[in-house]
Amino acid sequence: MWNQICEHITTATSHTFTANNPTSVGGGCINQGYRLNDGDRSYFVKLNSASQVAMFEAEAWGVQQMWETQTIRVPKPICWGTAGNSAYIVLEWLELGGRSNSQAMEKMGRQLARLHQWTPQPDYRGYQQFGWDINNTIGSTPQINTWTTDWGEFWRDHRIGYQLKLARRRGGTFENSDRFLDKIPELLSGHHPKPALVHGDLWGVMPLLPMMENQSFLTRLPILAIEKLISP
Repeated sequence: MWNQICEHITTATSHTFTANNPTSVGGGCINQGYRLNDGDRSYFVKLNSASQVAMFEAEAWGVQQMWETQTIRVPKPICWGTAGNSAYIVLEWLELGGRSNSQAMEKMGRQLARLHQWTPQPDYRGYQQFGWDINNTIGSTPQINTWTTDWGEFWRDHRIGYQLKLARRRGGTFENSDRFLDKIPELLSGHHPKPALVHGDLWGVMPLLPMMENQSFLTRLPILAIEKLISP
């Protein structure tokens, strides 16, 4: 498996990469995380079962879109795929461990705000619509991102409504849920937000300072399955 992943890294970067023994690192609550190093370069690799490759594909595209905004430091995605019974995603390795302080947290907050204020090109559907290019996941839970012009309809159908649907599959019962869902567009009828690029959840341990000086703040969101959509 590791040889196959190294070959994919070589192809994606156009530089031969042959790793030493992988080192286990944190991978979140649903994945295994490893550091691959060849003595010169390092990469962060997450593993899950081969059936979860679509989750990693969506994560790679989500992180890539955030990376392209150049608003806040995120790891650049390198490649993803399957090897044997495992799915994997390879990301740029970032040395973390700098100390946090009020100045640093303020800077990170400002950079997150710039991410949320980022405006796509007018010909991109997210310029005026809510959703994203593909469905993705919250952890391992599917998330539907069908492009929708109206925010109230998007929130009703693809967020609250879909979560209720998943809960019913697990035996949940919700009295008057249909009436509640029908009310959502009415409750939000006077709310006309501009679509904004957002990200997955920020745990208390997520925002960290890089070890390198004079580098922007980063958030190591990719240790989770990224929630990425266009929404307020």
